[in-house]
Amino acid sequence: MKKYLLIAFLGLVTHMIALELPSSNDPFGLLATNENLDALSKELTMPPILKHGQVPVLNPGGGYAIIFLDPISRAFVDYCKTCQYPVLDVGAGYGTITLAVLKETSCSIIANDIGVENLLVLRKGAEKSTLSRLFLNSNRFPNALDFPKNSLGGIAICQVLHFLTGNEIDLGLKKIYDWLMPGGKLFIVTCSPFVKSLIAFMPTYEERVKNKERWPGQIEDYASLCPEMPNLPLFFHVMDHKVMQEALKRAGFEIEKLTFVDRRATIPSIGLDGKESIGIVAVKLLNQNN
Repeated sequence: MKKYLLIAFLGLVTHMIALELPSSNDPFGLLATNENLDALSKELTMPPILKHGQVPVLNPGGGYAIIFLDPISRAFVDYCKTCQYPVLDVGAGYGTITLAVLKETSCSIIANDIGVENLLVLRKGAEKSTLSRLFLNSNRFPNALDFPKNSLGGIAICQVLHFLTGNEIDLGLKKIYDWLMPGGKLFIVTCSPFVKSLIAFMPTYEERVKNKERWPGQIEDYASLCPEMPNLPLFFHVMDHKVMQEALKRAGFEIEKLTFVDRRATIPSIGLDGKESIGIVAVKLLNQNN
């Protein structure tokens, strides 16, 4: 715990310095070949994996990064092997998905994360020969993040939606739909209600579902439910497949795949019955040009 507190303190100091990426006129972000990034990232390293199986991100209150590919993330990387357009990784963290795309495919990829420190650590993990295909973007999703319409071939948004309100999710999905090329795919992984720390919340969730609330999983005091994970924000938002299906339908998407992501082996602190996260693949139909 002392080591974690030191990491959190160093992260807070770095955050107070307000690291920012150098400015760029490229609509995708800053190209990672920019030599100014070497000095910015010199002292930054990824913290160690904690006992619950995750790594705290360097921006305070930003939660934790998962450093392994789940089946949906793996499917996104495989999809990128045949994708002919740039792709986007929202909430890239230390680059678990982005680095796999750079290593295994020829795609250009935009790594987006509000923690500039996290993006700089990600860049340090990329092979130099791939930096010309990597863009760094620290604009906050969904309000401050924008790309040209029909400019992206695929988008992964993993471990992000559960930090957003329902209204933000609706806005974000609509923006993603506009950014994708017709035929482009969206890969989602987000927290379900079926996790160990939320057993006491389940009756509330079920009652809200019964009352047909659009967003039954919004939690205002989540951090208090997980005192062993001090880098969590107060607000958290869990969703089941039905909630996400309806949101994706409102945005215009067609669902290609629905699944659960079993976290029992990889994040034992939240493991319950193998339904800890939901995974979705959605597609923007070919005949959609807006």
